[in-house]
Amino acid sequence: MLQEEQKIKNPPITVGWFIYFVISILIVLLGGIYQKSNLLSTIASTFGIAYVLLIAKEKRIAFWLGAINVFTYGIVLWKQQIYSGVIYNIFYSLPMLIYGFFIWGKASKKENKGIRVISKRNRILLTGISTVIIIINAIILKKMGGNQVILDSITSVLGYIGIYLMSNKYIEQWSVWIIANLSNVILWIMLTIENMTNLPVFLMWMIYFINSVYGYLLWRKYNKRKV
Repeated sequence: MLQEEQKIKNPPITVGWFIYFVISILIVLLGGIYQKSNLLSTIASTFGIAYVLLIAKEKRIAFWLGAINVFTYGIVLWKQQIYSGVIYNIFYSLPMLIYGFFIWGKASKKENKGIRVISKRNRILLTGISTVIIIINAIILKKMGGNQVILDSITSVLGYIGIYLMSNKYIEQWSVWIIANLSNVILWIMLTIENMTNLPVFLMWMIYFINSVYGYLLWRKYNKRKV
């Protein structure tokens, strides 16, 4: 894809952000304890929160926390029969996180920290292709007997795109994550209503959504470019 690199500063770790970081993790942990959720859901949710919050601050350690998150979350999804999500987490997201760790390491040596922007033409093209793939994927999942196939397809397909953009430091990742995370919030509201032990995962996605909006605003601010 065509891109334009921009000069940015490192987003700072502030006292307010650190307090929010700790509170977010505690919310998920306490929610899991209160609902007596299974250990894997709690682990996935806790590491997932740390992962996404640190990504917004451009901290490479986030990739290793993310690896633990996607592996454990993939097992949780298997038990929920969310098959597309399992494939995404275990066979795509995990390798991409390792790839992203090294790409971000190279980017950090650049003066502009390697932040990239997709051209308007390619954004339109990406939107069209994504829509077609989501529809096709939902049809396949339906034939497989999957659960919540529309939301599963949206979250999984956008997840593929989002983690690729994230690993390569495209600022547009945040727009993709906003949509994907909102879809996951809706999905896990329904699953949590069915079984309240899913509460930690729902809380995880709620914080993911809030963080994706925060990350979008933060990267725009430090990128000093309207996208």
